[in-house]
Amino acid sequence: ERFFVPLKMNNTGMYNSQHKPSNEATGYTKTGSTYDTAIDWDMSWAGAAGALYSTVEDLNKWNNALYNGKILKEPSFKSATTPVVLNDGTKPPGTDYGYGLGMWNYRGLEAIGHSGGLNGFISQLAWYPREHLTVVMLTNQSPPELPLDPNRIAEFFAWQKMDTAETYEATDVSNIDLKAYEGKFEIS
Repeated sequence: ERFFVPLKMNNTGMYNSQHKPSNEATGYTKTGSTYDTAIDWDMSWAGAAGALYSTVEDLNKWNNALYNGKILKEPSFKSATTPVVLNDGTKPPGTDYGYGLGMWNYRGLEAIGHSGGLNGFISQLAWYPREHLTVVMLTNQSPPELPLDPNRIAEFFAWQKMDTAETYEATDVSNIDLKAYEGKFEIS
């Protein structure tokens, strides 16, 4: 009532297994070359972590409203888009994260957004402020056929404004003992 109705987001809501959306997508999981129906569980159990459903069109409406001051008051928007700093003065490792939104820089393009995923579904929603560009990517297959990277879509629209891409050069490793690099590695 507070967000979706005024924005005319008619295909967005909180999932309720007793009143399923009329055009609900089925999620799929791909194993090798086989597609199976993903685990079908009550999405309403996910609460704020995934019980919302939407469409590309409605998520575009959401971003337009969010980034044009129609959803949050300025102090709340600033909190959502200011990277959190821990009590010791450091930022958590990885992407900068505010109260509900992640911020990153891709080849000189500032971006704000969030991703999500549940069994058989993955979403990406990104906003590139300088370009006034929203990228929405949804799939009902996990893992997806192609990488769901909103930055790659943004490249099609803003490539002339972007920093030069890094290039990589092949290196001859025939004289290097590669055994020293074997093992399990974790990235924070």
